[in-house]
Amino acid sequence: MIQDAITKQDFVAAVEVEVKKLADSVKEEYAGTIQLLSAQFAEQYFKYLNGTTQSDKERAELNIRHIKASLTHISAAVNLDVTDRIISVCEAILTIAISAAIRAII
Repeated sequence: MIQDAITKQDFVAAVEVEVKKLADSVKEEYAGTIQLLSAQFAEQYFKYLNGTTQSDKERAELNIRHIKASLTHISAAVNLDVTDRIISVCEAILTIAISAAIRAII
């Protein structure tokens, strides 16, 4: 599980740093919503990766789809591809977590 390599708090904090950069690039009226949805996205993504049952994973996946739909709506309003940028942020953080896990094994 990914939580063996990075804590939920560290994962969410790393996402928030990247999201701050993203929020700074959108209209002020959307920045707060994007930050909130991004934090929820990161939390659900972490839950999905650490789901111990199929039901846990499916619930997190459903929540992720809802959050992505909201982000896509905002993206259309501000002409940005926010959803893909948030996914890229999470992928970068997972790469860091996996690298940390490999270093811990070696």
